[in-house]
Amino acid sequence: MSNQPPRLGQWLLRMICSDENFDEVSGDLEEIYQDRLQTRGKFKANILYVRDALMSMRNLRLFRVNRAMTANLVIIAFRSLRKRRYYTVLNIAGLATSIAFTFLLWMYVDDQNSYDKDFVNSDRVYRVNLEANMNGKIDVYSNVPQPTATALKSTYTQIEDVARVVLYTDHSGTLEFKQKKVRSANLVAAEPSILKMFDKEFIEGDSNTALVEPNSVIVNRSMAEDLFGSIDVTGKVVHFIEFNKDLRITGVIENDYRHSHFPMDVIISWDTFKEYQSDQWYGFHAYTYILLNSANDIEGLQRQMPAFFDRYMKKTFDEFGGKGKFFFNLSKTFTWQTNWCGSRTGMGAARMCWRFLS
Repeated sequence: MSNQPPRLGQWLLRMICSDENFDEVSGDLEEIYQDRLQTRGKFKANILYVRDALMSMRNLRLFRVNRAMTANLVIIAFRSLRKRRYYTVLNIAGLATSIAFTFLLWMYVDDQNSYDKDFVNSDRVYRVNLEANMNGKIDVYSNVPQPTATALKSTYTQIEDVARVVLYTDHSGTLEFKQKKVRSANLVAAEPSILKMFDKEFIEGDSNTALVEPNSVIVNRSMAEDLFGSIDVTGKVVHFIEFNKDLRITGVIENDYRHSHFPMDVIISWDTFKEYQSDQWYGFHAYTYILLNSANDIEGLQRQMPAFFDRYMKKTFDEFGGKGKFFFNLSKTFTWQTNWCGSRTGMGAARMCWRFLS
């Protein structure tokens, strides 16, 4: 068995070290190598020798350039740039523009990938979408008929829970207390299970019961302080102006600054609007979310969607000579929807409505 250091290590030393330092450094490393050869074996000694050779990078010839030569090269470069001023300006401007564009593109991509990732169950929450093909005109919807949620949960055991959300006032609304009115730009009506999909930090109230009863409402800290000047407001009654309904506050949540496609600062219980609930498989749409169990087999569930569509919606679509299919988006891969009959995902916006829903 050869007792010589590995050729790779010796070659690295020759490339890294200056001529005057090579003999000294290689001699020291060979002594260490021989000791390791006796105690650790040839394989480990070879690996460590190469590592030590790389650690000699501080002697790299690249950094031993003559200072006068370096200064001379810098002067020549500046003279060349000044001699060709227009060419220099054009190139620098092009480079700066390219760097700026790349940076902006990175910021956009990073923003699109940041939605909903901070929620506890973000990797198991999916939105149910519908693609409709009416005589060759394809529309994509981020909301689906209301019965979809119940049918999905009762049909597929891999679905742990479902939640529906509606925007009766286009995601905004006004609450009133003793003639003081405060408007929220992030108001929704939702089922209790929405708090399992998109968890909130409760200051007052219980997340398990806050949205169970009709005419219940959860408000965030800012809304509570603006209306009452305090967050100790559980049990107080406010008036929902747009629908002329009295709502009892059952919970106060902390202001949520997480990046979400669906910001919710005021959440009204789903059963508050029983008059708008429907079991029809067309119209009366709701944003519908599913929470898969720990197996998270979304591909397996997706493969069963053609049969699900045929069972519940094919008859309706046949009347209009159309076809359709359900599909899912992972919650942290899409952004805020534009309106009731539209959808907006990370790939862009599509504001399209079914002809037969109007």
